[in-house]
Amino acid sequence: IPPELVERGDDAALLAHVVGQLADPDAFLDKVRSLYESSAELTDTVDFRDGRIFERFTAPLVMHKDVVGRIWSFRDITAARRAEQDLRVQEERLRLAMEATHQGWFDVNVQTGEVTVSAEYARILGYEPAEFKSNLQHWIDSVHPDDRENLLKAFAESLKSGVSGQMEYRRRTKSGEWKWIRSIGRIVEYDAGGKPLRMTGTHADISEQRATEAALVDSYHLLQTVVDTAPVRVFWKDLNLNYLGCNPAFARDAGKSSPEELIGKSDFDMGWREQAALYRADDQKVIASGIAKIAYEEPQTAPDGRKIWLRTSKVPFRDHHGNVIGVLGVYEDFTAYKENAEALKQSEARSRELAALLRNMCDNVPDMIWMKDLSKRYVFANRAMSSDLLGATDADEPVGKTDLFFALRERAAHPEDPEWHTFGELCQDSDDVTLKNDRPSVFE
Repeated sequence: IPPELVERGDDAALLAHVVGQLADPDAFLDKVRSLYESSAELTDTVDFRDGRIFERFTAPLVMHKDVVGRIWSFRDITAARRAEQDLRVQEERLRLAMEATHQGWFDVNVQTGEVTVSAEYARILGYEPAEFKSNLQHWIDSVHPDDRENLLKAFAESLKSGVSGQMEYRRRTKSGEWKWIRSIGRIVEYDAGGKPLRMTGTHADISEQRATEAALVDSYHLLQTVVDTAPVRVFWKDLNLNYLGCNPAFARDAGKSSPEELIGKSDFDMGWREQAALYRADDQKVIASGIAKIAYEEPQTAPDGRKIWLRTSKVPFRDHHGNVIGVLGVYEDFTAYKENAEALKQSEARSRELAALLRNMCDNVPDMIWMKDLSKRYVFANRAMSSDLLGATDADEPVGKTDLFFALRERAAHPEDPEWHTFGELCQDSDDVTLKNDRPSVFE
């Protein structure tokens, strides 16, 4: 909304400006009218023509048990909705990829034995998804007797260590035949006492080695696509802190045409060599401790010499045995965000200074100056108004109160005179006249 339109105080013009941006203005106005005729609360969404989505909340405004208006709140949820849509797309892609590679997923509550599986998991074993029922004991009972002992040992070790575990075994299908299955799972949740609660993983039919190889290739391509197309920068280094790889976005930040140009190089070989010691110190700390360093800010020199700001996260890069073999990092350029935050901070400081100046000016004039909201509660009162008319303790006390509050307090101070009244009580009538006429008024 343009500032000049807000300053005009023309509610009709403001509404017209907003309604003109909506995808369905008639529906919006109809809903507003119907809400003003009811006492219902509502939370819904409003679509804009430019694709933005706002969450709308409204509830009746009740004063002294009477509905005197409505409260409205609008919140831009466009980014959240798009994130939800992107998540659904990624989930669908993952589902399609897992079906294409004949893999299923499972989620096991290791404390209750409850097992949840994907549709493909059931089909691998010859079941339709709707008829397949399983729990941890059913899974154990369906394993080939010759494989059961080793399988249980591997499962117990995975629960104990918390690292990803891989198990290969024969399992009985619905028809009674045995299929070789590879299950890969890891603990993803612990209870308050630190005991494993949930294991999640994949379940693949490896009866035919070619099918297994195809599944691995598809999984690799999916992962590579995610890394290559991710808007964040991704990189990984060996124990000597030399680059093993990165995604194209990181290579572009380094001024390179492809990720391969960075392999074997260190930060001292990059345009950000001035920050190399800082980066490597963080890398060494993550590798030595085995503990991730998440979402911290650090500077970087861009290829064109500009100083930019990054939000970086680094985690230990581990092999399949859990050994640390390097460091894996991601970062995003949030220079614009940081600059905007600083500008906002300065703007807020200026606003506070102006507010203090306005307060000082109002408090040092003999005239009484005040402002009320539509419920006749004070939003602002200067020193003269607060002390001379209302008898307030200071200029902040009137905020949120009505004239009646101070009138009753003054009456209580004069119990000997039942006819006692204050000028502030009379002001309530002038407030009503001004609001009713909807124009400035002068009273003597």
